[in-house]
Order: sequence, then structure tokens, then C-alpha cells
Amino acid sequence: MDNFFLCNRVQRVGVNDSYSRWFTVLSGIPQGSILGPILFLIYINDLPDVNLVDDCKQCRPNIYLYADDAKIYKSVETDDDVNSLQRVVSRIKEWCNSWLLKLNVNKCEVISYNRKEIIDSNYFIREENTDHKLEKVSSIKDLGVIFDSRLNFRQHIQDKINKAYSMIGLIKINFYTCYVMLYKSLVRTHIEYAVSVWCPYKKGDIEDIEKIQKRATKLIISLKKIIVQRSTY
Repeated sequence: MDNFFLCNRVQRVGVNDSYSRWFTVLSGIPQGSILGPILFLIYINDLPDVNLVDDCKQCRPNIYLYADDAKIYKSVETDDDVNSLQRVVSRIKEWCNSWLLKLNVNKCEVISYNRKEIIDSNYFIREENTDHKLEKVSSIKDLGVIFDSRLNFRQHIQDKINKAYSMIGLIKINFYTCYVMLYKSLVRTHIEYAVSVWCPYKKGDIEDIEKIQKRATKLIISLKKIIVQRSTY
């Protein structure tokens, strides 16, 4: 079964009643299959072991995996911590080379979470005898949530507010019925997704989010005169 699933596969492109010629698939697996993700997880199962570069267990960086996305994190207080983190980065590149996986260096970034000045550190990935310096960023998007270096989530909140207003405008222009259902599925989902992570605690952020619901209720004729009560977060 594995030989049939992974080898001797061909594919072609179809548009209406026209089809291209068949092409041999040299790599990858069928998209949308159930067995595909299982095989991928087996393939990368030993990736977390690359952090076993320090004898001291507490000194080792930690690795989190989600599908094909990997994150390395460590509390950095000394230059030794920086070197330990760099060793794991280098080991990951060696692991990718061993298993013929192409590492997209341009998508590799570094972010620091802190409340004070941090140790000046740079990290590199060596590729084709050249050290590529990893870009330092002040915010990063992870599974749909924007994490900033101060963890105040202001950038994420503003992004979701803009998307919610955009969807409200789209619904107002193009739909005249089923407004409540569309609001719940297209607007409220933006401001409720992963709210347990970025739940607002500042008065200004809470009021900005509440304005979305106030504006939405004004578009419903039967609710225009209803006073919106303040929510408690």
C-alpha cells in the first residue's frame, strides 16, 4: 500500500472539458488524504531530539511543533544561553539536510519577549557555506494570533477590529436578509477567535471592540433603538 501511495504517481490539470498531459509526481503526497498527515508526523517525529545538545536538561531550549511549523524558545540571561540556542538552530539545519527537507530561511525569524533591555544576540543559519542572519522582529503571527514583544496584543486587536469593520461593510452592501447569521459567522468569529489568549484588559481596547457590536446592531432596523449594555471581560 505504501508503494502505491508514495510511488509511481501521476497527475494532470483539468479545466472544464480540457485536460493537460499526465506528469510524473516525483515528491510529495496526495493532498487532502488522511494517511498523508500521519506519514508526515512519523517523518518528523525525531525533530525535537535535536535539542539534546546540552548535558544539563534545564539548560536545553524547548521545541514546539505544530504540523510543519517549529518553534524554539529559551530564557536567555547569559551568553551561554545564546550559544545554546544557536547550537539547536544549527542542529535543526543539519537535521533538515539529512532528511532532504528544504528549510525556508526567509521565513525563520527571532522575537524576544521582555520588559527590559535584553542581551544583544544574533542567530544564524548556515546554508551553502554562507551564514544567513535571522531577522529580528517586534511581532509575529502564530496560528492566527499576532504576538508582539510586549505581549499587549494591541496590534492583533487592531487587526481584528479592521477585519470586523470590513466584513460589516461587505454585509451591509451585499445582503439584506440573514444579517444576524452572517454577523455571527463572518464578524464575531474574528473578535472571538483565540480570545482566551489575547483577551483585552485595557479600557480603550475593550471599548474599541464593543463599538463593533454597537455598529452591527444599528444596521438591524428592529434593534436601532436598543441600548447596548457594557460587557465585562
